[in-house]
Amino acid sequence: MCLVMNRFRKTFTCWFMILMVFFVLANLAGLIREMGLKPFRVVGFPFAFATWGFDVVESIDGTALILNVCIAIVSSLLIAFLCALAVTDRPPYQLDGNYPMTEPSQKTSLAPMLSVRHGASAVEFYKKAFAATEEFRIESADGHVVARMSIDGAEFWLADESPEHLNYSPETLNGSTVRMVLTVDNPDAVFDRVVAAGAKVISPVVDQPYGWRVGRVADPYGHHWEIGKEISGPSS
Repeated sequence: MCLVMNRFRKTFTCWFMILMVFFVLANLAGLIREMGLKPFRVVGFPFAFATWGFDVVESIDGTALILNVCIAIVSSLLIAFLCALAVTDRPPYQLDGNYPMTEPSQKTSLAPMLSVRHGASAVEFYKKAFAATEEFRIESADGHVVARMSIDGAEFWLADESPEHLNYSPETLNGSTVRMVLTVDNPDAVFDRVVAAGAKVISPVVDQPYGWRVGRVADPYGHHWEIGKEISGPSS
């Protein structure tokens, strides 16, 4: 909508500028008549309207020439201003009146990408276990998947492993070098739901001496998840 308003502003300015040009030319015609030169024969509505107005001004003894000169100067300055306004690319106004409105820049983010076997089934598992939503997905003809998932706004990616690109799943490596740390308000409830969906318990949810309540599971695709929250500062 802001772009439409900006385009309307430019169109209106251009048309108004054209009318002002007609007005100045008509005023110059009246000025030439005041100076005793051969009068113009003016054709067209803007010209006729303007010269009609200055015919009235001419009836004021001794002031017509000064008025014509002043109006011509002011009109010329206004046209110059409108020209600059029409060709200047300004960002559109925001709807709340703030100026200018700039395009939002890309926010810096960092998200892990989990390599798995059977990516399509992994998507369904994470939906069921973590109540994750599927934000983006592409799938090849052979069924391989790349998907972006979100758990209450916390995003991660997953993709079928591709050894030809040196992307290996934990099942291929017989282990993993990273762990997912999921911080939630109720780790016990999330932990139980993930286990019920098919994850293996590595360690139950307990209060740790470093001030966290946390448990750890391994999902069916070999990735380890620590699910917990901070409950206090580290104990001495």
